[in-house]
Amino acid sequence: MLNELEKKVAAFIKRNNLFSEKEKILLGVSGGADSTALLYILSALKNEGVLNHPFHCAHINHQLRGAEAEGDEEFTIKKSGELGIPVASERINVKIFSQTKGLSIETAARNLRISALMRIANANSCSCIATAHQMDDNAETVLGRLGRGTGFRGLAGIWPVKTFPGNIRFVRPLLGIARSGIIKYLKDKNISWREDRTNKDCAYRRNFIRHKLMPALQMESSDSVSANLFKLSESALRFYKLVCKNADKIWPCACDIEDGQVGLKVDVFNAQPIPVKIQMVRKSLSAISSPERNLTEEHYRKILHLADTKQSGKTITLPAGYRVRREYNNLIFVAEEKEAEKKKEKPKEKRIAVPGKTRFDDFYIETEILQSKDADLEDFKKRKSPYIEWFAFEKIKPPLTVRFRKAGDRFHPLSLGKGKKVGKFLTAQKVPRNLREEILILEDAQEIIWAVPLRASENTKITEGTTKLLQIKISSVIQTDKKQDTENIS
Repeated sequence: MLNELEKKVAAFIKRNNLFSEKEKILLGVSGGADSTALLYILSALKNEGVLNHPFHCAHINHQLRGAEAEGDEEFTIKKSGELGIPVASERINVKIFSQTKGLSIETAARNLRISALMRIANANSCSCIATAHQMDDNAETVLGRLGRGTGFRGLAGIWPVKTFPGNIRFVRPLLGIARSGIIKYLKDKNISWREDRTNKDCAYRRNFIRHKLMPALQMESSDSVSANLFKLSESALRFYKLVCKNADKIWPCACDIEDGQVGLKVDVFNAQPIPVKIQMVRKSLSAISSPERNLTEEHYRKILHLADTKQSGKTITLPAGYRVRREYNNLIFVAEEKEAEKKKEKPKEKRIAVPGKTRFDDFYIETEILQSKDADLEDFKKRKSPYIEWFAFEKIKPPLTVRFRKAGDRFHPLSLGKGKKVGKFLTAQKVPRNLREEILILEDAQEIIWAVPLRASENTKITEGTTKLLQIKISSVIQTDKKQDTENIS
């Protein structure tokens, strides 16, 4: 028969839908009081038929406490064996990882521990990892975030369920239980556990909160501080999920993801409440794999301010090599390395075969000479695209060449009264700065005849006296078609 604490955990599991039907669960067990209680409580729930899931146990040895850590590993293996649960143990070198990556011991241990647990979960076909975070851990997390500065998302504390890459969920069945209740449970059941002496070292921020700040706050309160902070976290999480739901609804019409960058439409973005805006920024950064840990409130404030201004071309630099810039009616989120790739050395100009097919960079340029009397201009106008154009052949001064745009280029755009610099024309057409270097320039021996895909030249347009037409069609190279016929390609 289940006792009161076990029933409480069972109710928490059901209320938060922690486990899916018949999935295999990996139990993260360190040997400390909390994880040992997790091991025994979930075993009790399984024995009473509340849970119908196979278990596997995982122990991560951080190699920070010598013989004590070895003892923790042996203890966990023994306890798991007594309960008939298979166990996997992995050792991680936290000190070297901390030094190499420039991280604190706590952060390095957390990162390596999560990676190790996910490896063990994958190796043992577990889609869910149960850890022993409890109510006091949540309180310490919330207080730590308040000390650094946080918003409602940070106030949500430790989530009951969180999905990591690979669709592996971390769940916290003991989150609704206070540490005092866990200790009482173990003592009542006469279950031993291991003590980690580093948990009393107040040089670690979390330990200072646990042993100094929390007791001081509790002395000034008649209610449980941990329980009140847990209620706050639940409320903040509900609000955050509502914000996420709204952001997800807007996302498809507000966002364009292409070639490793995200574009947010400013008019749609600015129409949202600030919490939804911030979530949309998070989604954009996540889509380009930007880490969030080093982002501050100031970074988010600058991004929101950038959306409010009309300073096209202005850029905000973010940690870890990421940027946000304003391009007319878009916020562009991109990694610096992606921009660097786009700025690779461009090929020099190349002569175009007329008639024929020419390969230039990632494009095919196909030319054809047509008799004016055989061409249906009205039909052409209906099916014309930005990458197919007709010119008066008699006005072309060979040879015809193709290249990328360069500074100082000038041409006479169709339907404009006079010539102008290509750069100024692109600005007037509101072409984003990062795309301006991708504009193809087709020119004859005298002038530019086409700034692709924007505008042809006024000087080579078709008139009533035109007898021959030059059709130019540009298409992207299909990268996956390695066997494409290259016959007649110059």
